[in-house]
Amino acid sequence: MKQSFLLGLVLLSPSLLLAQEIPNGDFELWSTQVLFERPDDWDSGNYQDAPVVTTTKVTGAPEGQFAAHLETQILDDDTAFGYVLLGRIDETPVAGVPHGTDVAAVECWLRYDLQPGDTALALAVCWSGGTIVSSGEWRYQGQQTTWMQQTFTLPLAATNVDSVVVAFASTDPFTEGIAQQGSWVEVDDVRLTHPNVPTPDALPNAGFEDWSDVSAEDADGWASYNARVAGFGFTSVSKSTDANSGAFSAMLATIGAFGDTLPAVLTNGLLNDQGPYAGISYVATPMQFTGAYKYQPSGMDEAFVGVTFLSGGVPIGNAVQQIPAAAATWTPFSVNVNIFGGPPDSILVAAFSGDNPGSTLWVDDLDLSGGDVGLDEREGMSMQPWPNPARDRITIPGLQAEDRVRVRDGSGRVVREWRMSMAGPAVLDLGGLVPGAYLMEVRSGNEVATHRLVKLAD
Repeated sequence: MKQSFLLGLVLLSPSLLLAQEIPNGDFELWSTQVLFERPDDWDSGNYQDAPVVTTTKVTGAPEGQFAAHLETQILDDDTAFGYVLLGRIDETPVAGVPHGTDVAAVECWLRYDLQPGDTALALAVCWSGGTIVSSGEWRYQGQQTTWMQQTFTLPLAATNVDSVVVAFASTDPFTEGIAQQGSWVEVDDVRLTHPNVPTPDALPNAGFEDWSDVSAEDADGWASYNARVAGFGFTSVSKSTDANSGAFSAMLATIGAFGDTLPAVLTNGLLNDQGPYAGISYVATPMQFTGAYKYQPSGMDEAFVGVTFLSGGVPIGNAVQQIPAAAATWTPFSVNVNIFGGPPDSILVAAFSGDNPGSTLWVDDLDLSGGDVGLDEREGMSMQPWPNPARDRITIPGLQAEDRVRVRDGSGRVVREWRMSMAGPAVLDLGGLVPGAYLMEVRSGNEVATHRLVKLAD
């Protein structure tokens, strides 16, 4: 994986930005964003395959105040369906939550509006002594937009039950190619019943009354997979008080969970499933890439931190500090920059903690120096939009008449655009944008500044 990741770092697409140093390369500035709410005790479909919110609470429930709203969303090539899940499923159900009474059926309140061709799913699995004693999958289509009580009967009643899995999904995850944008299901008051059990055990948070915020913290101007793993209680990149200088450094930790591995990646660009892309502008030709690191590898693991220089979409140089062994104390590095194709127009910085779960890398004081670094900067274009992350509006200071502002999604497509009619700060409406990460371009004459923008749920 290290070789393919390094190759990907060299082949990344550039962004057309204004020359600058490596912003927040000392990792002193960090911000926390609330990503979504999740129903207590249940896993949800939020941020599963794309950074979108698919599972929310709604009012007007038939029982209590809230119900769970599950909605399928398609963002570019990523499909994310809404779901709520008690227990654990890894392609097949593998672990349940405690439940001590016999089960013959799943009862709930339900309403739904499924797009043509889509199919929703309800599922229950009952265990006894580590063995599955009964299970059921129920698929349904069409519309039922008023609340109705629903009973899903197990093919075989389960006795001596000690744990269960229960799940509802807006699209059947076991059937490929059926997902349709906008299919939704709402569910409330889920119960496992048996005709011979007058008082069955209650499932935790069965009425979806209790919800908690899920947050992620990232260094300002940097991206990680934190938003993707926050819903599972993990953090891949965190703020560390063990710093080479100043108060903080960035700590990257490779995660092992659910039989899979997620290497920690930190980049000043954006991240998708293939790795980092975009980045920031840079028109100077530095001589050194410098910084400091500590490393605790798991086994014979390796890490790296590097920068790629691009011009017009073509890689024209790089500087990579390989970290092949443990470094228990802060170790400064200075790597010669190799630029072989003319001045760059953009750079992408990335750090990688290694392939083995438990490998931990600290980085601090990343910088570029020497050569003509720092020339031709325009101070006004460095003014930051605020608030960021933002929910419905964002303010950009220091604009001039005729300046243009564009918002691009992860594929580079322009999804929002404004032209300024007068000079001064502008308050721009972000309503309707899908929650997630974007690039915001501020164009003034022949100069362009780009800021990483995170849109929160309205």
